[in-house]
Amino acid sequence: MTSRHLKHLLLSIAVLGPLGCDGFEPEPPPPVNATTILSLEVVPNPVISGDSLTVRAVVADSLRDDLRFTWFIGLQPTVVTRTSAYRTVASQPPGVYRASVHVGRDGSGFGTVNANKEFQVLPRSTNN
Repeated sequence: MTSRHLKHLLLSIAVLGPLGCDGFEPEPPPPVNATTILSLEVVPNPVISGDSLTVRAVVADSLRDDLRFTWFIGLQPTVVTRTSAYRTVASQPPGVYRASVHVGRDGSGFGTVNANKEFQVLPRSTNN
């Protein structure tokens, strides 16, 4: 290789090298799941409109004190708790709805896990 070719090669590496290089920083590790959701229960199911409703997530690390439970119950506003059960009133009109929970942990580097369960709201009987 002549010195002229060598000069062009070194110049090409100097100019193009950084464009194709991500640097020497290692890839960050993927997030660690907060826990494992074993089941999600809605009790009672079906529920009468206006009656109380409990949604309970059974998780593998139930004794941890750094878990956050984000609840999405039908059309109700989102609620965040530190407990694996959430009690509310079935205020939705009659129909089929979804209860969802996202479980995460405090701190960075933790992903969330999710579970969904459908439940039915029945009309309140007017024959009382």
